[in-house]
Amino acid sequence: MNNDANIARAMCLVPHHLMLAFMQGNHNKIIDDSNYWNLLGTAWKAGGCFKDQNDWMVMFRSKRRNRQKIMKTSERREFARLPKKLKAYRAYADPIEIEQSICWSLDKKFVEQYAKAKDLQIAESMFNRDDVFAYFNRRQESEILVWRGEA
Repeated sequence: MNNDANIARAMCLVPHHLMLAFMQGNHNKIIDDSNYWNLLGTAWKAGGCFKDQNDWMVMFRSKRRNRQKIMKTSERREFARLPKKLKAYRAYADPIEIEQSICWSLDKKFVEQYAKAKDLQIAESMFNRDDVFAYFNRRQESEILVWRGEA
């Protein structure tokens, strides 16, 4: 069994709230670049959040090849079909999230339901597709990750 497979197997046992710490401790041990991106995308979807996004960004900014592998094949297909200008939504508690958050959704209805359930406000923003570095739809939320500031 290679090292990457062992890391992937161990990641399956990590509670969602510890995904960041797990990836911080293991991202440099992942040998294959495609595996790196695949595991990072999976970890983000399990445990990524605004309050820790600067720590996640260190890994998202990696110079490793095959960055597109952060998305599943179906997500890459959907990403390729996105328009050049994207209207996105975010449920937020602190207005600073509007300017700084990398995580937005293209699904207004999803965000409205989430905001209602968590008693949050909703922001709307426009993004250029060129500023989006990932698209996830694993939980039917049409999530985009956007470079904020210097990419």
